Amino acid sequence: MVKEIAIRIKEIVLLRSKPTSRQIRMLEWLQGFIIVLLILTLILVFTTSYENVDRGNNYEGLIIFLILIMSFNYRFNQKGKYYLSALSTIAITILASWFPLIFDPNVIQGDVVPLTYVTISILLSSLLLPPAITIAVAAFQWLGLVFVSIYVSSMASVNWASFLVYIFMSSVLGILANIIQQRDMAHIDYQSEQLKLREFELQERSVRDHLTGLYNRRYLDETLIREIKQAESQRSSIGIIMLDIDHFKQFNDELGHSAGDTVLMALGDHLSKCVREYDIACRYGGEEFVLVLPRTELEVTKKRAEYVRQTTSNLEVKYNAKRLKPITISLGVAAYPHHGMNSGEILRSVDSALLAAKEYGRNRVEVAQKT
Repeated sequence: MVKEIAIRIKEIVLLRSKPTSRQIRMLEWLQGFIIVLLILTLILVFTTSYENVDRGNNYEGLIIFLILIMSFNYRFNQKGKYYLSALSTIAITILASWFPLIFDPNVIQGDVVPLTYVTISILLSSLLLPPAITIAVAAFQWLGLVFVSIYVSSMASVNWASFLVYIFMSSVLGILANIIQQRDMAHIDYQSEQLKLREFELQERSVRDHLTGLYNRRYLDETLIREIKQAESQRSSIGIIMLDIDHFKQFNDELGHSAGDTVLMALGDHLSKCVREYDIACRYGGEEFVLVLPRTELEVTKKRAEYVRQTTSNLEVKYNAKRLKPITISLGVAAYPHHGMNSGEILRSVDSALLAAKEYGRNRVEVAQKT
């Protein structure tokens, strides 16, 4: 169970580095809104008469370019490339905010209204990207405006003090909103992850034996039915091993039930090491255990059972700093479809084989009689 929880924690850590579905949907909606807004703006530009024809052409070209790039970004986001799509979206909003200063003579002459669009990139970054990137975008935009206020003499008449304060305050508010949002989202994500982890732990406990850590009988009953259906569709075999600790009652009678629990835990740990990743090790009840070996033929199952028997006899189990007597086990072996076509028939067959192994002297492997 500890291994499964560790794997689950690793998966959660990896997921934290990925954008959430909420972020992906937000970016998708924002990009869709921007595309629609750009199309409406393009229609407005087409229907507006400009004294300077080049000015109108420049804006038409810019808007068409932005629509194409934004459409590509929309597709990138849908294909799972969230950060590339978000960064590109911010980049083109920065480009759009500075384009008028370069190509529109009206802006050079003091029309600063288009420059207020620098706040759009900051606000979008605060919604889509980490605070560090938002701070970088805000600093770039604000320093750019400071540069213009100092070196573009034609715009000296602009009230730069008020304008820069407005941009600065807008940037600060965007950054603060970003930090608060990121903190709240991180807290919500953490709580969601903790709930998922607790749910996973509860689910594991419901199908695990509390003493040995192996799967319990409930899980065996559910899983064996599923494995048989899969084996039937794939026309493959399933090996079944049922084993029982020989003279287990002596451990309890001579040393107490805690000694018997120690033996069960030691055997459970040993069995978990004997099975493959896709095998299923279960505590069937009391001192009985069942191993389910998918895609395993009868002869191979018998050899695996013999291996388990031999290695179990070599286990060193200590109780109260004293080494207990060697553990021996009796094992019954059966396989689907040789010994039954459903879980009930197979378990009855392997149980009969286990009884035969005990009757024939214990510490041995017996194969079930073919049905």
